[in-house]
Amino acid sequence: MLEQQTNENLPQNCEDLQKLDDEAIYQVTNRIFCTVYAEIFANVPFSSHPILVSLQEENGIDMGAHHFDRFSAICIASFISKAMHQELLSYLMSDARRPVSVIVDGASDHMRHHYLVVLIQTLEHNRAMNYFYRLIPIGSDESAEGLYRAIIDAWFDEGVMFLEFMKTNLIAVVTDGANIMTGRSRGLSGKLEQFSAQPKVYQIHCMAHRLHLSIRAWSHFEDIKKVEGVLNNIYKFYNSPGHE
Repeated sequence: MLEQQTNENLPQNCEDLQKLDDEAIYQVTNRIFCTVYAEIFANVPFSSHPILVSLQEENGIDMGAHHFDRFSAICIASFISKAMHQELLSYLMSDARRPVSVIVDGASDHMRHHYLVVLIQTLEHNRAMNYFYRLIPIGSDESAEGLYRAIIDAWFDEGVMFLEFMKTNLIAVVTDGANIMTGRSRGLSGKLEQFSAQPKVYQIHCMAHRLHLSIRAWSHFEDIKKVEGVLNNIYKFYNSPGHE
């Protein structure tokens, strides 16, 4: 009887064995992906990925036999990023009349490559929500026309449907106060207004940049100098080697 009960608990054919193998592989893959996602969320360098995997194995968790190295973590992070990006695009286009605004600012990396940081603002349950869209490389042409072409090309790369969605629903552009950004006819905001099919596209000077300009206007006061000095020292400390 014991032998009969034991046999009943065993897989009956190769198909059942394959299902068990597939489920085990899925569980291991899920653990690796969750580990990489946690590393991204916690801003942990991917060089720590092998250590975190080993820690989980020490705690008795089956992490499989692959994807333990830094390069694998980078590839998985790229896969997760692309999947989340596609999910964002699908959500935006799920409502053909969804109003959208774009928030645009310039940035550079440690190699002095220049990018446009683009966020998309829209409504979710009647609340304004900001979503990171992407970093767009801008190369050597940093004119308003060059920035405009970089954004339009990025939208076109997502597909003609997304480009038409942005053209139909773009209602506002948020930038800093530089002339290259805010010029009504020759600035980036003006060019995006001409691109949009909306009768009116609002051009908004970013409040964070306006606050910074206000502080700079008062920087001759000693108290303001002290506050700015403290903030600069905090920034330098956390961006120095060993404190990132």
